[in-house]
Amino acid sequence: MSWRFTLGKTESWTIHDIVEGLVKKKIDIPEFQRDFVWSDNQIEMLIESIYKGYPIGLIILWQEGEKLYVLDGQQRILSLVLIKEGKVETRGKLEIRYVWFNPEPEKEAFKVTKRKRKPRGKWLNVSEILSMASAKLSLFASEYANEEFSDRDEKFRNKVAENISTLWSRFYKTTAFTVPVYIIPEEAELDDVYQIFTRVNFAGTRLRSTDIYLSLMEIRFPGMSKRVRDFIKELRKLPGKWDLEYSIVTKTFIALLSNGRVKLASRVIDQSKSLNDLLRKRKRDIDRIWETTQHALRFSIKLLRNNIRISGTDSNLMPAQVPLIPLSYYLSIKNFEISHIERNMLIGWYLLVSFSRRYSSSTDTRLNEDLQIINQKSLEGLIKRTWEFIGKRRFDEEDLTGYERNKYMLVNAILVSSNAKDLKFDRSVTDRDEVHHIFPQSLLEDYFDRSKIDDIANITFVSSETNRILGDKLPREYFNEIPEDRLKDHLIPTDRELLTIDRYEEFLKTRRRLLVDKANEMLRKLNALF
Repeated sequence: MSWRFTLGKTESWTIHDIVEGLVKKKIDIPEFQRDFVWSDNQIEMLIESIYKGYPIGLIILWQEGEKLYVLDGQQRILSLVLIKEGKVETRGKLEIRYVWFNPEPEKEAFKVTKRKRKPRGKWLNVSEILSMASAKLSLFASEYANEEFSDRDEKFRNKVAENISTLWSRFYKTTAFTVPVYIIPEEAELDDVYQIFTRVNFAGTRLRSTDIYLSLMEIRFPGMSKRVRDFIKELRKLPGKWDLEYSIVTKTFIALLSNGRVKLASRVIDQSKSLNDLLRKRKRDIDRIWETTQHALRFSIKLLRNNIRISGTDSNLMPAQVPLIPLSYYLSIKNFEISHIERNMLIGWYLLVSFSRRYSSSTDTRLNEDLQIINQKSLEGLIKRTWEFIGKRRFDEEDLTGYERNKYMLVNAILVSSNAKDLKFDRSVTDRDEVHHIFPQSLLEDYFDRSKIDDIANITFVSSETNRILGDKLPREYFNEIPEDRLKDHLIPTDRELLTIDRYEEFLKTRRRLLVDKANEMLRKLNALF
């Protein structure tokens, strides 16, 4: 068996070398790396380790031309810059911290704060200490010790000055402290870079598949992460508020790349290997697939906006974004040409799968199942699979009992799709209207528990103005002010005998039946019942 030997070389760098490298742009953070996420406590532990001379781990850099890209050690490097400079900028976001050092013997400690105010006690600003030249530092340390601890003996004062000098030396002197830095040369095979990155960052770690996919896509195709980020920014400019998650865009791209899979293997290492193989084999198709991904997601958004008036990802009608992946995939394999019947079935499926919460667990496995059904261009099969997941063939009273968000979504969808009017104003119900309790919460609290009060059969959607006007009135009081056809729009029973608290449960039962019938009628019109 033959083994390949070390690809690169390991060097010993001072912390000053590392910080200067990032500040002067000789070291760069690749697009696929995370933002700065370390807590103040983690920063404190890092500088304490440095002060005590403890190792802080290997840093891995990848040389590409004149630059060195961070493959491992990003959070440590950014923290070192923050400690030394008092600030660090990543992707246009400025992080500011104040790092303090107590140099008293036997009390040496570090503290990180977000406020500039100096903590009580003998604390020194670390970035100010580290900004001093060697000669000035020695003089400062001596003067500080003599002035601040004039009541202590000379041995104690000398130890204070020594502690300040030790901190400074840890950052600048190779004899005091160094960090091992492994540099992968630019002539290294991309497969080797990929293997190192995957094993260092993902082996033995529970991560989302999106983290792996986006990182490896960036290694194979530098700038891919920026494309994703720019596309998400572009969608935010659409009318409404369309703020797509990175995972949705990435998985849609992976589904198109792999012909219908988002989970490429069961183990992390195997997933990354499968993606690496796919990216290598389909290298010439990447730009085309990325363009298709963008078009498919834009088309999906337009479809939902035009047909059920979803105005954004924070809409009442979008409890989760995951259904956008199979929706976009179906549209792409149909070359974005769908019939009126297909359009209705897609809308019906979207409402059904959103209600079912099918993707709330085992997400990638279930997406794979549904994407394979879509490969057969079978919308009937997709809808049937969703009903099988729910465990029935149509809605019944059980489905519209309770107060979960998916039930609220379904009722809002019923009102929006039937063009129901607001209870007080001449405007249609929208996907951003407020939840309104038909029987006010405050009047029910002495009689019923929370689940009965917030039950979906006691809920409708109205404008904020209407909600404020109706307030805590009993329905038999304010129903006289509302036209009967408006109440019927909202599927509210008009029998005045049901509008008292003692008949509240009977009211819920009656309205629930109306909601169930309307939900099934809506899905039947969309060809989403079997």
